[in-house]
Amino acid sequence: MIADKKSTIGGIAEILGLPEFRLSDDLLEDYDRKMRNAETKKDRNAGSLPNKQKEAFQAKVSKLIIADANFPKCSNLFNSLEARTINAVE
Repeated sequence: MIADKKSTIGGIAEILGLPEFRLSDDLLEDYDRKMRNAETKKDRNAGSLPNKQKEAFQAKVSKLIIADANFPKCSNLFNSLEARTINAVE
């Protein structure tokens, strides 16, 4: 999405049955400007865009979560729910 917004949004529009939708360069620049402005107001650990500080924070939190005594139960529950959802969709 970040690397090629125009193609991604065009593909979504096509899936939604909007083949006439075209993302102009001006509209894309306006979106990027608004996104960058919104990102400056967020905590660096919670931003939408990739950054090294966020990656380090996520790695630290992931280690804490995995180390929790309840993690295996939660992981099994998630896997079970995910499998049921996939089966229901199929």
